[in-house]
Formats: sequence, C-alpha cells, structure tokens
Amino acid sequence: MNRHRILGLAWWIVFCIAVTLQAQPRQWNWEKLVLPPPYDRGFYLDVMFLPSNPQYGWACGFGGYVVRTTDGGNSWEGTNIPNADQLESIIFVNERVGYCSGTNNGNPNLGGIYKSTDGGRSWREITPVITLNGVLQRAPLWGCYFLDENVGMVVGGGCDGLPQLFFRTTDGGASWSLFVAYEPQTGMSHVLMYDAEGLCYASSSGRLWRSFDGGRSWQIFSVTGPAFWQENLANRSNTFLVATAGNTCTGGTGNVGDIRWSFDGGQTWARYITGASMFGTFLVDQDAGWAVGWNRAVYRIARDRGTGQVSVTPYRCGLEPGSNFDDVWFVNDTLGYLVGDGIYRTTMRDLLEPIIVSSTGQFVVCNGQAITLSVVKGDRIRQPYTEYLWSTGERTPTITVTRGGTYWVEVRDPDACYGKALAVNVTEAPSPKADIRVLAPRPLCEGDTVIVEAVLDSSAVSIAEYEWIGRTEQSPRLILVAQRGTLTFRLRARGVNGCETITDPVIVEVRGRPKPTIQLSKQLAVRADGTFVLCPGDQVVLRASDGFATYQWNTGETTQSITVRQDGKYWVTVRDSSTGE
Repeated sequence: MNRHRILGLAWWIVFCIAVTLQAQPRQWNWEKLVLPPPYDRGFYLDVMFLPSNPQYGWACGFGGYVVRTTDGGNSWEGTNIPNADQLESIIFVNERVGYCSGTNNGNPNLGGIYKSTDGGRSWREITPVITLNGVLQRAPLWGCYFLDENVGMVVGGGCDGLPQLFFRTTDGGASWSLFVAYEPQTGMSHVLMYDAEGLCYASSSGRLWRSFDGGRSWQIFSVTGPAFWQENLANRSNTFLVATAGNTCTGGTGNVGDIRWSFDGGQTWARYITGASMFGTFLVDQDAGWAVGWNRAVYRIARDRGTGQVSVTPYRCGLEPGSNFDDVWFVNDTLGYLVGDGIYRTTMRDLLEPIIVSSTGQFVVCNGQAITLSVVKGDRIRQPYTEYLWSTGERTPTITVTRGGTYWVEVRDPDACYGKALAVNVTEAPSPKADIRVLAPRPLCEGDTVIVEAVLDSSAVSIAEYEWIGRTEQSPRLILVAQRGTLTFRLRARGVNGCETITDPVIVEVRGRPKPTIQLSKQLAVRADGTFVLCPGDQVVLRASDGFATYQWNTGETTQSITVRQDGKYWVTVRDSSTGE
C-alpha cells in the first residue's frame, strides 16, 4: 500500500472562446432501442462497445443492471448484480472478459468492482478492502479500466474527507495494490490506462491526474477549472474532454454544469456552460467529441483545424422530452450510443415525415388558376414544425402554385429534427371555355323577353357539367320576362379533368317603361263605360304629358298635342331620354 501527499498543482489557464450553434445533420438523430423487461425501465450510467468487434456492447446502471448485445444493439439481454446499487463504469477487453464497478453511496455493504468471464452473463465480486477511520471495509469505488484480462485499475474516494484511492491489479482482481493521495475535496471518478508500465490518466473534481509507471503512483498535472464533480475523461493524443455536474465535489445538484476541453495536453482549457448537469464524454478523434447530461443535454464538440474555431452543437432529435443521460460511446463518427433513460443509437432515418397536401385535394393546377400546397404531419412527434424550405426557395408553411412541376419541402422542429416530404408532381391542365350570350332588345325594358345562353366550348377539354350560379333554372338557354332592375348572370363550367371556369359576371340593366298621360283641352261628357262624348261639329285637343323625347300617336301624328274632331280610340307611344318606350 503506497501513500503519497500531493504537494503542488499544475499551472492552468481557463479561457472562453466563441462557440456556434449549428443546424443538425440527420446522421446524428437518435432512436431508442428496445430492451427486455425489467431492464427497459432502468437508468444506465455507462456504455461501451468492443473496438475489435463493435457488434458486442455492454451498459450498466442503477440497481445492479448490466445489459449486453452481440448484434450492435438490435437485441439485448440483461442480468442483475446483487448489492451493486450504482454501477458507474464498465469495460470489456474481449468478448468474454470484462469488469464493472460502482459506488456504495456511503453504505459499506454496497458497491464495488465485479468481473465476468462469460461475456457479462454472470459476475463475481473482486472488491478490495481497506481500513478507513479504523474500520476495515469494502473500498468506496467509482470507475475502472483494464488493459487486458489481468492488468487494470479502479479508483474512488476523494470527497467528504476521504483520500483519493488508486487500486491496481495485475492478476485480474485476485489481489490489489493501493496508491493513496490527499488532495482536499476532489472526488475520483475515472481512469484510463495506455501502458502497464507507462502512461495513465485519471479524473477527479476539476483535476486531471497522470502516472508514468502504469498506475503505481500519481500526480495532478492539470486543473480543468473549478473543482466541481467531473465524472468522465476522454483523451486522444493532446486533446482532453471532460464534463462537470453541479458545483460541489460530489456534484449532480441543480441545473449546473459545463463542458471543458483542452487541445494542448491540458496546459490551457476552454469551458462551455450548458445549464445542465453534465456527466459523460467521448472523443471520436482529436478534433471531435461528445458530452451528455440531464434534460436531453447532448452536445457535439468539434474543432476546425484551419480556423481553430470550436463549435458546440446540441443533438437531441429523437430523444424523449425530459430524459436524462449519463454516458455516450461512438464506434465511428456516425454510429454512436447514448445511455441514461434507456439506450439510444444514432440513425440515418429522418424522424420527421411531412406530407404535402393540396388545397383542392388534387395535384392539378388549371390554366389561369392556382392551388395551395401545405404540409401535414405524418410522424409521431407531437411538436410542430418550425422551419420550412420549399423547392421554390420559399420558407413559409404554405406556397401558392400556378404552374406545373415537381415540388418538395424540408422541415425542422424545435429539436432540429429533420424531414423531407416525398416530392409531388403538379400537372397543368386546360380549363374549360365558357361564355354567356344575351339576346335581348336594346334598350331592354321591363316586360321584354330576354334570352340568356350558355356558350360552352369543349375544344380544350370536354365539359362534364355546368351551372348557373345563384339561379334555380339550369337549362343552357334561359328565356325570361324582364323585370325592372339589374339582372346578373354567372356560369360555372367543370371539365372532365376537374378544372373549373367561372365566367365574369354579365350584368343586364332592365329599364322601367315610361307612363305618359293624355290631357283634354276641355271638359267632355263621360258615358257610363268611362268614354268621353264628343258632340257633332265639336273638337278637343289631346295633349300627352311633358318630358318625353318623341311622341307617336295612333293617328300617325308625332306632335305632343293633336286635335280630334270625331269619335274614336286615341293613344300615344312615347320614348324617354334613355330611349325607353
């Protein structure tokens, strides 16, 4: 058992850099994988896939749950390790041999490190014991790492007055050696080994540790920032990526967290505050990695080698609302796995399935007319679409189409989920030709006969039906007795192709007939039948009323007044100034 006091800290600089939030390509959408009960209700804290055969993968979590897959996540089997309350770390060195470890949450009867030699189907405990505060007990552990079936490490302690504990084995956990450090309030969480006799790294709250002798001794070599709980460590060459939760040594309290990275071997650090407790990290290469945490906090961190600019981009498409995550693993840049509230895998499938519909129910635009194309949801995601991009370049929920062609639309929702509707082909079709012909005297006065005919031309398209709009009579030839006022005629014709034509309104004014009166120049006797009596040798002047343009008496005279000297019937026809009669 080795003991060592850490005397100094590595010099560090934390600085902020510009980050950008970018649109999400769909190769990093997520779909939830199906787990068998009761493991489908578990919360998982670590995941790994075998680099030499990525069809093999394992995940561990609360309640001692360990699940395994041998087909890349298409199907899973599970087991439960008794008294393993919170399994935080899992590592397999081949298809058969693996280790997992986790905290006891202050209960000396729980937690530890466990070994499997049958691919994760069964486990046996190999937890080292330690004397703490005069009591011999199971060591409080967190994360583990193994180079091969025999050489590995497990770490723990560091918070609440406990020292940092670095356990090392060379016989697969049959025996352990211990290195102890006493750095106040920085809890050990993770360890990486590269050489059984050389370089190793470990992570604690706000600190990175390094060993040059295969894990036998350790020193802090880099301060990542404030000493908040720092659960995971990802490393590729000189690039380090960590994430923090809360603002204490043990972390996980409140929506407080950040992502921290260094591209110069830990000499300087940049920090991105997420507003959520963060836990898992993974580096795909020196320039790209992932960090995950609570409330669907899933981010990709990427550096542009040319400009040095770093982007921090959220990728939550397909993740259930309110879900929390604890770890992430990528087999390559596009195939990844996410664990926490269930297990997710990246998918190339568009999760949004918009459908284009037409305002007329048909994708036919008639000559001189327009249809409206809009989008309905064909997917199961409940939230609305927030972005649209049509093939026409328009970015509105609907577009108006007046010409035939191929039309499609891309959509996104608030989670940046992407979908592209199947293209629709809009065809142009001729509209039927229709007109209205009015046969009536000019001027048209009340009481005259007016004939209105539907002129239907089937040269462009055969006419299937027609109707007079607003009229009960529906024959092609209307014969009407004109009533004083305004007559309006409109005709709707529908072709066999579904196109319609509505004519412009034809308006016919019907004049009222003038009503002249005849006055006598003197009073005459009146018979019982109302006729006037003209005595022999007598005469009377008949005068038509004023205000008319022309007068035509039945005697042939065209003056306003005539002199009558004999019995007979007399009448006058007049025309007014509007040529009415």
